[in-house]
Amino acid sequence: MFEVLVCMESNGDCKRQMAEKILARFQALIRENDLTEQVSVQPSPCLGLCRADGATVQIGTNLYTGVTPANADYVFREYVLHLFPKQGKTGVG
Repeated sequence: MFEVLVCMESNGDCKRQMAEKILARFQALIRENDLTEQVSVQPSPCLGLCRADGATVQIGTNLYTGVTPANADYVFREYVLHLFPKQGKTGVG
């Protein structure tokens, strides 16, 4: 199963940057695109790259910083959905 981790360090910048909303949005996008059997989204301890302008998300083995609720759909489409073109729907984002 392909794994996506969202930094949820309880005292870190990521949690204060609405990481909960990013986690929930990614989970919703996985359901909307029928990827529940292929992709898992989970909270993670600190991923070590906190930034003031957003959360850190690990997609597979790659880390992405600056993820916000405003760009979560774009990040999902560009870095997750394109890996599963047959299962994903085209209307994301």
